[in-house]
Amino acid sequence: MRRWIGDVRVDALIPRVVYEREPLENTHDFIRRIARAISFAFAVDLAAADDDPDFDLRSDMLVLPDSLVARTWSRGTLAMSRDRERVEKTGAEQICVFLVEQGTAETTPTHGGHRLTPGDIVVFDLAQPCGIVQHDAQVIRLIFSRAMLPKSVCSKTLNGCVIPANHALSGVIMALAKQLMADSDRMSPQQGTAVLQATLEFLGTALHDVLSRADARPNLATTVQVLIDNNLERRDLTPDWIASQVAVSRATLYRTLRPLGGVREFIVRRRVQRAWALIASSDVPDFTAIARACGFGTRARLSSAFSKRLGVTLEQFAEATPEHRQEIIAYATNDIIGTWEDLTGRRNVVE
Repeated sequence: MRRWIGDVRVDALIPRVVYEREPLENTHDFIRRIARAISFAFAVDLAAADDDPDFDLRSDMLVLPDSLVARTWSRGTLAMSRDRERVEKTGAEQICVFLVEQGTAETTPTHGGHRLTPGDIVVFDLAQPCGIVQHDAQVIRLIFSRAMLPKSVCSKTLNGCVIPANHALSGVIMALAKQLMADSDRMSPQQGTAVLQATLEFLGTALHDVLSRADARPNLATTVQVLIDNNLERRDLTPDWIASQVAVSRATLYRTLRPLGGVREFIVRRRVQRAWALIASSDVPDFTAIARACGFGTRARLSSAFSKRLGVTLEQFAEATPEHRQEIIAYATNDIIGTWEDLTGRRNVVE
């Protein structure tokens, strides 16, 4: 059975819809044709797909009586978001769960400050703003009513909650979801729903574990620092972006990093130190490549920051005598030690 968005296939008891590119269909037309269908309650960043000539996507969605289960493969970057305006217009009490099979993904909000990798599971509450950016990824999505969750977590705050791949139940949850996709053509809708319900029971137990450890999670300052260190190469590593990733206001973010000199100062400091580590470990450093890898973008910006922080330009370091280079290394070492003293609060301790 054909229609304008995808193939609706009813040759098995559980209907499925397949979304894929038509022969000769270009990326621009393809992503616009299926954007609403594959994104469900999210908005797809069409420009990101347009900018990637190699972008491609295929999605296979099972339609169960009370839920949707879809496996989506994408080549390139697929960005989907749900902002406050969309939430207010399309208020929903559904939960959307992403299970990462291949590739990587970044989420908003995030509770860990790192990219999702295969085996990780993230939960979104569609009554709250959220977003995900997938890179060369294959994911399984579960979309269902919040009421289907076990009572132990049904009323909890779940938006952005991550079950890491090393959790004892992550593999079990992934295996059940994969098996549902693989065996759906032999199942009735009732059997498919039963498998999904079993999956959600394990999901609920894992979520309860993660939420019960909330007090043991790193504090906000640590989470922000890890997020910054893991994203130093990003040119858009700004206070606005960081605040959105950890789901706090900019004012809260500024207060959190004020003891470390402020948000921008901390970013520059960590970038210079990352650049220094790359420069010092190379006999003939490629300053342009290092500038890009550390988020400065250009050699000139790196040189300016390097000079302000360590007192010498890149050229002076490259041409320095062995004795002068040792002085620069000593200065940089003290700067790194100072940073760790700030991070650990060591400088605030009076002995």
